[in-house]
Amino acid sequence: MTEQKQFQLSDPEQCELERQSDTIKREQTEGRYTLVRAAQILHSAKGERAILDAVINVPTPQQVMLPYPGTSERHILDKLAKAVISKKLKSYWPGDEVDQEGNPGYGVVCNVLEVYADDLNHWIEEHLPRVKHRFKIADAPVAKVEAVPVTTINDDAAHEEKLAALFGLVPVEALAKTFPTSQSEEISLQQWKKWAEKANRNGLIDARPERARFNLYKAGLWFVRKGAIGWDNAKLVRVLANNLPARSLDDKHLLTGDID
Repeated sequence: MTEQKQFQLSDPEQCELERQSDTIKREQTEGRYTLVRAAQILHSAKGERAILDAVINVPTPQQVMLPYPGTSERHILDKLAKAVISKKLKSYWPGDEVDQEGNPGYGVVCNVLEVYADDLNHWIEEHLPRVKHRFKIADAPVAKVEAVPVTTINDDAAHEEKLAALFGLVPVEALAKTFPTSQSEEISLQQWKKWAEKANRNGLIDARPERARFNLYKAGLWFVRKGAIGWDNAKLVRVLANNLPARSLDDKHLLTGDID
C-alpha cells in the first residue's frame, strides 16, 4: 500500500457540506458563530442605518452613497476580525473549548474561527452600542447532548490495545490527512497541530507514546469520541482498514469484524 493511497483526503464537496452542517449545529446548540455569519446576522437585523453609523464613525459622501447591505456587512466583519486579531474578542477553533492564541490569517479568522454568543453580545454593547440585536445564548445542557459521540469500537481495553498494535506511529500531518476536519488541507493540519499542542489537556496524549508520533488507531478513536461531524464507528473502521500497514493485513478481520 502506497503512502499516497494511505493518506488520501475525503471528497472536498462532502467535507464542505459536513463543515457547513457542523457550523449550523454549533450556532443552534452551542451559540458559536463564525465572524462571517455574525456579520450577516447583524447586517440582516433591523436598523441597518444605525449599524452603518455605528461602524463608520464619520462616513464620507461616497461611503453613504454605497449600498447599505454591502457597506455595513463588510465593515462589521472588518471590526469583528480586528477585535479577534487584537484579542479583544476570544475566538476558538471548531470543536475546541480553549480559546486560540495564534493569528492564523484574516481569511481563517473570518471563515473558520468561532466566537461565543455571550462574548459577541458583550463586544457589541461596548463597541456598537447603537446596535440592538443580541445573539441567543444556547443552553449548556443542549450543547453537551450534541457533543456526545458514539463512544467506542470495543469496550475491552485489552482488545483495543491489540488493535492499536496493528498500526504504526505517524506524525500529526498523517492524522490531518487521514481524519480531515476541513476540505482545506492547511486548515485541517492547523487544527490537528492545535490539538497536538494541547494533548495533555484534551486527552490526545493517550495516542502519543512518543514525542510528535501518534498511534493511528488511538488517534482515530479520540477523534470520533470528540464528536467529529460526519464520523461514526463504522466510518472509522473503514478508514482504518484502508490504512492498515502491510504487516497487519492478515489481521484485518480483528479490526473489521462483520463490517464489510
